[in-house]
Amino acid sequence: MAWGQRRRALSTSEIEANRAAKAKREADAMTCQVCGRKILANTGPIAHHGYQRPWEGGYQTSSCFGARKEPFEAERSTLKTWIGFMKAKKHSLEARIEAVNSETSGMLISYREIHKSRQQLPTLFTLERGNFAAMKAEHGGYFRYKSGKTFDEIKNQWLAAEEWKRQSLAREIQNQQRRYDGWKETHTFVNQKWEAL
Repeated sequence: MAWGQRRRALSTSEIEANRAAKAKREADAMTCQVCGRKILANTGPIAHHGYQRPWEGGYQTSSCFGARKEPFEAERSTLKTWIGFMKAKKHSLEARIEAVNSETSGMLISYREIHKSRQQLPTLFTLERGNFAAMKAEHGGYFRYKSGKTFDEIKNQWLAAEEWKRQSLAREIQNQQRRYDGWKETHTFVNQKWEAL
């Protein structure tokens, strides 16, 4: 279809066929153990799909940890592993917050710097009280857009952002643990299809 052209109106039979196909897809969908979304599972395992991590700014990963695993209606072992992963991540995050707060470790700063070729290059550096002036001179692009101008202001902003991540992760762990604890097997895969128990 060329740009600016209107699509032709679908006939009644095409609309009904689309509805039937959508209903069939929904009937074959099962719940992912990790993200909790309804995903096609007509061959047994949950189909490949991405996952939006709420504790990391809500970005979508290319693959959900629950993809290609048994659905939640039949299994919960993948969810248990995922909860363990999140707990380890939370512990690591808490250690990093404590280390930066006590200044036994620097802040890991990541940003995209616009190069002369107009490419956005990923840049990473560690910011500490002792190297603040040198890092400010070397990474002016990062500091130019920060509302804080002193080391303490930037440190407080960094700590607040990391604490938000920690709290979001704690809520996600709590929600997933509740799903895990309340689990009950409701389906089994028999004769190449999911059947309710």
